[in-house]
Parts: sequence; C-alpha cells; structure tokens
Amino acid sequence: MTDTLRVGALFPMVRSRASNYRLDTGGILRLHAFLMAIDEINDKSDGVHDWLLPQTRLEFVLRDSKRDPITALIGALEVVGTCSTGDSSSNGVVATVGAASSEPSKSAAQAFTRSRTPQISYSSTSAALSNGLDYPYFLRTPPSDAYQAKAMVDLLVGLWNYSAVATVATAGDTYSTAGMEVFFQHAEARNLTILASLSIAEQGDFSGAYRELRNSRARVIVLFCQRREAARFLGGAPANGVGGEGFLYMGSDAVAQESLWQDNEQIFENVTLRNAALKGFFGLQPSFNREADEYLSYVERLRLIPSTLPAPTDEAGSGVSGNCSNVTDADGRPVWWQEVEGEPLCIGVSDPSASNTYAPFAYDAIYAIARALHNVIYEQNVAVSGDA
Repeated sequence: MTDTLRVGALFPMVRSRASNYRLDTGGILRLHAFLMAIDEINDKSDGVHDWLLPQTRLEFVLRDSKRDPITALIGALEVVGTCSTGDSSSNGVVATVGAASSEPSKSAAQAFTRSRTPQISYSSTSAALSNGLDYPYFLRTPPSDAYQAKAMVDLLVGLWNYSAVATVATAGDTYSTAGMEVFFQHAEARNLTILASLSIAEQGDFSGAYRELRNSRARVIVLFCQRREAARFLGGAPANGVGGEGFLYMGSDAVAQESLWQDNEQIFENVTLRNAALKGFFGLQPSFNREADEYLSYVERLRLIPSTLPAPTDEAGSGVSGNCSNVTDADGRPVWWQEVEGEPLCIGVSDPSASNTYAPFAYDAIYAIARALHNVIYEQNVAVSGDA
C-alpha cells in the first residue's frame, strides 16, 4: 500500500499590485524545477532515483508568496493548516520548500517554527537566516550570503589591491542589511576603508545617494541590494555622474541576476543605457558545475516539459489555441491559473528549461526532503504524517 505525504511550496508567481501584477519569471522557472522533481520522485519506473520512497507518494500544497513577507506568512500558515482564508485551508504538511526571497522566508519561518515544520529555501541567502536560535527549522540549498560577502572582500583586497570602497544596500531588507553587515566585518579585518555607506528605498529618490557617492570620490561601489532597486540605481547612475569609465561595481548575487532589468521597462528597452550602466560591473552568483552529467541530464529533462501557456494561433500572436494547463495542487487549487483582481490569468513560461540560477536549488530542495523522509521511514522505521 502506498502512503501519501504532503509538502508545502511557497513560490512567487504573480507580483503584487505595487509591481503591476507582473509575472515573476524567476519564481515560475523554479516552480517548474520543483514540480519536475515531485513527478520524478513519484514515478518509480522512469530511471531517476526509483529507489527513493518506494511506497510513499508526495503531494504538494502551493501558495504564491509574491516576494512579499505578509503574503508569505499567510501562505505558510495555510499550508501548515493553522490558518484558513476562505477555501485556502490545508491539512498540514511534513515540510515546505520556500520561500524565494529572504524577507518572505524570514516571515514564513514564524509559522514553521511554531508548527515545528522544516522549511527549505531555494534562494533565500541572507546570513541572518543562519541563526539557529531564531530560525531553528530553516534550511536552504544555496550558500549563505556570508560566503559571498567574504568573497567580495577577498577579491577587492586580495586580488585587485583596492583599499577603499563605497557601499549601497536596500533599506530595511534582511538580504541586504545582513549581507552588508558581514561585508563590513571582513572589510575591517582586511583594512578596507568604507568611504560612504548608503541605503536606498524601493520607491525612493536616489539623487541624494548619487550626490554622496560623488562627494566620497569612491571609484569602487559595492552593491548588496535587491534587484529592483539595483536596476533603478544603475540605470540613473550615468546621468548623475556615477559609474562608467574608471569605476568598478561589485554586485551581490541578486544584482548579478540575468533578469536585473526585468522590472524596469524603460531601462530594459534601452541597450545603450544598460551598456553604460554596466561598464565595469563584476557580480557574484552561486556556482555549480554546468558541465556535470547530472546537471546536463537535469536540463534535458526540463526541456521535455511542455509549456503551460496556450500556443499563439498565428505568427503575430493575436490569438491563442489550446487551454491553460489544468494541473492542480493537493487541495485542488490550479497551479497555472492565478486570479488577478478577480480575473483568471494563465501564467507560466514558454521554455521551462530557460536558464535560472536558483531553479536547480529548488529541484534539490524537494529531493533533500525526500531523502530525509526515506531515511526516517525506511531506514529508521519511524511513521511520518503531516500532523506530526
């Protein structure tokens, strides 16, 4: 007899009203990788880890976390079964994958700590989340920002022999503030002078920040920001006398993402501005061996996944044929049909195998849960349920 266990899933799919309900392509690509892993674990004859959980089937309970702390907390409460909003209640989970950004994961951790539910994030890298006393049930598959903050200082001082920098972080953001705190610690240890340390807000005016950077005479600027603020900051920098010839930008992994300009249409369409803003840019990202057989096989399997979007009826894309994917989660909620201001919206991407730094970490996160369950159930002979 096959037992069924539920896992939670917090992925950003459609942004909030403040972001004009824009599709979160990065979150959707990570969700595709997560769902492929679920299918592989449940398929005992596809040749991919068929030995894993031989008599156990995994179901998932999905909530859109929107990269928003409050939304992520509500979603976490719903998947662990302690909160009900309309038809959104669930029956409890053994573990949860998510959320994406560090601030939403920090917020969701309140619910998971209270319910003693393991939480594994695929892209929350803030060093603050490594505090086991504050976040005893939090784990992650990518490395902590503490490592990239140290690597930044190592590169600036040890490789390039810089002695002074300015820094820019997103105000009130766990990812940015915790990462910058570690950077300052290593900078002090290596006698790296901080000429100016600035915080910028998502909807703020950056003119003051540009002025302070000009006055500091810093030629090296370290950006430990969220992507949205970084895109706006870099986009406006050339016109404000910051960046360009003779400058070096050192960007954290959020700044170095391929989708840096995604949330700013004006900059996205202006190739000349992008080239000017990114002149002298160096960024860090978590790495994995893209030539490894395991990774290449993973990408090939992703390429076999059909698009969840209806296909255009003509080259101009003036109409669609076919239907949106009708896949649902364990609660019967549609995965690819999302409601936006009362109207249904079919979401997804045309190519689920498109490059995304953190999609493999989402894939690894559910496998980490499956391996842990396999150890407990089949090696230690301990019964597991979503109510435990």
